[in-house]
Amino acid sequence: HDAPKKITYVTDGNRKEIHPNGAFIVDGKTLGMGRWISASRFIVRVASWGGLWWVGELTAGGMQTTCVKEEYQCVDAVPNHAENVYNDCTTATKERRYSDHTHTTMLEEDDDEEDNIVSISEKMAVNYKTT
Repeated sequence: HDAPKKITYVTDGNRKEIHPNGAFIVDGKTLGMGRWISASRFIVRVASWGGLWWVGELTAGGMQTTCVKEEYQCVDAVPNHAENVYNDCTTATKERRYSDHTHTTMLEEDDDEEDNIVSISEKMAVNYKTT
């Protein structure tokens, strides 16, 4: 499936970035490499979250998200946790460094990225739980 051409920024207190190459970055750390399984649904396995799969469905104001235990559950999962689009105050810089414990990657920013970013007035901190 075609990935969005720009970085998707959403937050529920933790700032998440989904890059066109599938990089899933949370609070500046790369937590996994995911993929778009439809024009609006992104999935990624996050080893540091106990191997859970994070599922994000694009909406007008950001994404509805959830976590599931198995990859096959991603297709039929019903994301019900709202994560709003946020405005990253560092988007004016052309390069940003993202570092995890093993490597640092330089990423080029898109000049008109600001066109796809909307500010939000409040953020919610919610911990993911599995049942």
